Amino acid sequence: MALINTTSASETFITSSDANTLKINSMSICNTSANNAAELDVYLKRVSDNTKFYLVKNLKIPSGINLYLTTKDYPYIFSFNRTAYRLAIQNNGTNPSLTIISK
Repeated sequence: MALINTTSASETFITSSDANTLKINSMSICNTSANNAAELDVYLKRVSDNTKFYLVKNLKIPSGINLYLTTKDYPYIFSFNRTAYRLAIQNNGTNPSLTIISK
């Protein structure tokens, strides 16, 4: 499980100390900003050349709203080789404040 609080507009990487494959069952992204919407990008970033593969781009989350990603049809919402890719979240909103929980 990863628990991240970020107030940065730069890339935030979701990491794990597990084996080479990162598997995420669910992810919660809460905009904890007092008044500002978050404008969110979620992507896989290839380590070899920094190419981004977007899962979500320019998604607006109002202040106080939680985005919950899960699946009932597959065992994981994300499963990838973490030596080749990194899962990143970037908030392009004003005064970003996010709480991210993945497990």
